[in-house]
Amino acid sequence: MKKLIYPTFNEVKYFWESKCKKNGGYSNSHLYVKFVEKKGLGVFPKRDIKAGEVIEYCHSIVLETPRRWQKDSQISKYCYWSHETGIMPLGFGPIYNSAEREDMRNCNYFTFPESALVIFVAIQDIPANEEILVWWGEDYYKSWCLPRSSSER
Repeated sequence: MKKLIYPTFNEVKYFWESKCKKNGGYSNSHLYVKFVEKKGLGVFPKRDIKAGEVIEYCHSIVLETPRRWQKDSQISKYCYWSHETGIMPLGFGPIYNSAEREDMRNCNYFTFPESALVIFVAIQDIPANEEILVWWGEDYYKSWCLPRSSSER
């Protein structure tokens, strides 16, 4: 089994603040989106990504509750919620698929609502053209990722 690498919250934030901002930004040209059977769209790297490497910085929209539209399942499905604050990533952020189990993910994410930012980081080496998978949690996986019968749609 591959050893997972977990950069700390502060390490990820430091990299963003010290390197990315000073260099004028960040590009996700090393990623592409394609259709995945039974999942829909998924995110893939064009090149190998090393464990601990930032995959994508997603500038985001910060949502404050209570708002009627935030109860809309199609909006909340793509947001990260912490207490009364939601953050909706832009870029490829809403497209990353969930792994079937937590131990099958190959990346993690960090949310920074104060900076309107979500950062995806590889927790193991990801070869080029292998789907990038996060773990959105058991409830999310059961609600949104399991195949449904045609009567449930």
